[in-house]
Amino acid sequence: MKTGMAIFRKRIILLLPLDQRDKRMPVWRGVLACGGHVRESFMIRPIHILVIAALAAFPAAAQDGPKGIAFVQAPEQGSGVCMGATPEEGFACAVAQCMETGARDEDCIRTNWCQPAGWSVDIFVQHQEGLHWHEVICGLPSEQIAQNAADATCDPEARDYVIECSVVQIYDPEGNETR
Repeated sequence: MKTGMAIFRKRIILLLPLDQRDKRMPVWRGVLACGGHVRESFMIRPIHILVIAALAAFPAAAQDGPKGIAFVQAPEQGSGVCMGATPEEGFACAVAQCMETGARDEDCIRTNWCQPAGWSVDIFVQHQEGLHWHEVICGLPSEQIAQNAADATCDPEARDYVIECSVVQIYDPEGNETR
């Protein structure tokens, strides 16, 4: 008697043969184990094994989905903006850009991640007491909505303590600067 094991989406499926009368169509007992605990036991025929093996290839393909966009700021030093398939990939690239301006890794603050990236707008804002910062809004469905979001963010009636507010950059869903 042979046993088999398959790893499917971080779960282990143990295939244990059962004794049966019809040897032409064997039935296997599958035990789904997750985190060291047996979750369920079920009957498996050879066709199920083929389906499980075929589905095991799909998680890798799922990572080809829409890219995200990462924004990083180093106060008074620089910034970085990068596209990536994962937050880790996007932020690593954006931090590298930020460090090219002379900032250290720990100075480059990871501020925003949106996936899918959508349209993004980077807005400069200055408080009446002199403090200033950037506000980023990402994941928007169109350039016009990005501009409308910037206009609403910079509305002097909504934020009377702001003395300056302006769009620095608008990015398209591929991460290209449009302004």
